[in-house]
Amino acid sequence: MGYETTHARVYHLLRQRLMRGDYLPGKSLSIRFVSEQFGVSATPAREALKRLESQYALTKGPGRTMIVPQLSLGELKDVRDIRISLEGLLAAKAAERATLEEIDEITNICSQMETAINERHLDEYFRLNVDFHRAVYIASKTDVAVDFVYSLWLRAGPYMRLPIAAESESDFSEGRRFPMECHWACADALRRCDPESARKAIEADIRIAGERIMEHLAEQSRTQLDRVIPQIHRRRPHDAMKVRRSTISAEHPIPER
Repeated sequence: MGYETTHARVYHLLRQRLMRGDYLPGKSLSIRFVSEQFGVSATPAREALKRLESQYALTKGPGRTMIVPQLSLGELKDVRDIRISLEGLLAAKAAERATLEEIDEITNICSQMETAINERHLDEYFRLNVDFHRAVYIASKTDVAVDFVYSLWLRAGPYMRLPIAAESESDFSEGRRFPMECHWACADALRRCDPESARKAIEADIRIAGERIMEHLAEQSRTQLDRVIPQIHRRRPHDAMKVRRSTISAEHPIPER
């Protein structure tokens, strides 16, 4: 296998894992890690990481490592809103342009997702979720927009699993009920050549997923505050005064005479 082929293979494998949420925000990806993960030499691993960095899917970390970015709430909302507009448009176009074979494939993916949910196969569920959305958008025959969607998935994908990590088995199945209703509604709209219903189904799917991620991150922030506040209250008044004085000194240094 030539270098270019190896480099492309590693790049596409890393890209798929980012889109599926295999690598969570803050995950460190070193050249050595990638080389061992995919059984390749350092050069194609390095080039694949650089390519993903150029697409803002990774950022530079300490040494020669790359980091899966940790986005702000504002950035996550922007990505969600752009996805809603763009992917809703592609779903509507798919309802106008999809072939029967493409619609059958999309319907089959929905059935496989139901099986993955019932058997609680997380990895399979997320792989199929990407496959479902990709199949719908490819059916839109709008290649330029589909490429842009992939770049958004690289930013959003690492966050998709966060709300699910703490779910029980029953919560997992219940939590997938609405997304699957959206997927089936989209598949049905494609079969009926109904652009508006296809658009609404995909928009609702992305919107609810985004809300769950925001709620999870907000809960994490509250939990961190609950841990910090008792520590502050446990400080002695003298210690608190020292902290206050050091803060004042740092913010407003005493001028030299």
